[in-house]
Amino acid sequence: MSTRYDGDTVLRMAMELEKVGQEFYEALGSACDDDRVAKVCFWLGAEELKHYRTFEAMSRRLPLAPREGKNEELELLTHDLVLRQIIPRPDVVRRVGTRGHYRDALEMALRMERDTVRFFGDLRRLMTEDELVLGQIIQEELIHVDKIAGLIAMLGTRA
Repeated sequence: MSTRYDGDTVLRMAMELEKVGQEFYEALGSACDDDRVAKVCFWLGAEELKHYRTFEAMSRRLPLAPREGKNEELELLTHDLVLRQIIPRPDVVRRVGTRGHYRDALEMALRMERDTVRFFGDLRRLMTEDELVLGQIIQEELIHVDKIAGLIAMLGTRA
């Protein structure tokens, strides 16, 4: 049996992903002494904030839905699973960023962005409204994938 989520639930999960993603990129950018990597990280952090605000606006436009019949325990478990599957643990981010392993950090970010694209693709299939906005955000996430992959290629094996 497939679980379907209302717009409010999926948007709250998406907003949390963007918030944690922003914190990830800002922490990584601050830990980097390579200006090229730091600049891309801060740009990505700003992009995550922009996405958060887009989802927040979408959430405000949703009609208020009754809470009866919702399985809040299942929502919490799914929310936790999504975050654990997509966002690296903070201790791993700090360790990689502070040791100058920028290539490892960027590869971690690349996996995170690709997983986010998959999540938003699944989210898009669950929503009946604002599908176009999610499509635009998926396109922006794909730009992030390209930007990170390009930076990894530019750094080569020296990173």
